Amino acid sequence: MSLLSALALEHCHNPACRYRTARTRLSPSRGIVLNGDWFCGAACFEAGVAGRCGAFIGEALPPKPAKPHRVPLGLLLMSRGHLDLSTLRQALERQEAVGGRIGDVLRSMGAVTEQQITSAVAAQWSCPVFALRDHPGALQYARQLPLGLLERYRALPVHFSPVTRVLHVAFAQEVSSTLLYAAQQMLTCSTEACIADESAIMAALEKARQIPDRSEFLLARLGSAAEMARIAVGYAQKLGASGARLLPCDDYLWLRLLRRDTASDFLFQLSTAAMSGGEYQAIDA
Repeated sequence: MSLLSALALEHCHNPACRYRTARTRLSPSRGIVLNGDWFCGAACFEAGVAGRCGAFIGEALPPKPAKPHRVPLGLLLMSRGHLDLSTLRQALERQEAVGGRIGDVLRSMGAVTEQQITSAVAAQWSCPVFALRDHPGALQYARQLPLGLLERYRALPVHFSPVTRVLHVAFAQEVSSTLLYAAQQMLTCSTEACIADESAIMAALEKARQIPDRSEFLLARLGSAAEMARIAVGYAQKLGASGARLLPCDDYLWLRLLRRDTASDFLFQLSTAAMSGGEYQAIDA
């Protein structure tokens, strides 16, 4: 079978397409591909987005997997000789009184350094430490993932190999398997986690906010899947997108519109959970 014949057999994936038996994918430049499925035009693409959004919204958000047992950070720091039992007890009493993370409490007491905490957290997660301050060029990879998700998870892509297609993502305190999985699906790559100093990650994210021409949009608490689909198709037409990917990431739907070698990200908020971070480009819906 010739390539042309194979393409000709690909029909629009919208079951309600009135031209479904007549329109086939004869050219890669025609229509738009959503998650690998081809839709012949704007109306069918809108229906495809609405169907997928509705399915994601209709499903209860999956419960977060239970965290595997990890040695508590305070005990791990004590086992490494960074503090004694008396200091740890003082820190735990202070934490009970004022709240916060035990690592922050210990740092406020001057008992440990940030680097000691980073090393211990890396041991908790069985991940390597990434010396982010020694790799200022890592900021170039910040465009790989939406800034809104990076700020939410306190994470930063620090290296991507186009040959092996492995994306390395640095986290500050807690590794998010959700973000790693979403990145794998969106970029069709493998992901590896590492741990970096939290202050270095936050400083890098602040710089990432200054990167010009970030094509990223946050859409908060939209009314329905139809509304999301209407916005998606509007911007797909405006950008001349030929491809799109849509997938869930915790309480957000992440849509990426593709045009040649550029990508625009849209984060649809599914709940009232607020993103950590600040201002994003608004969309006139």
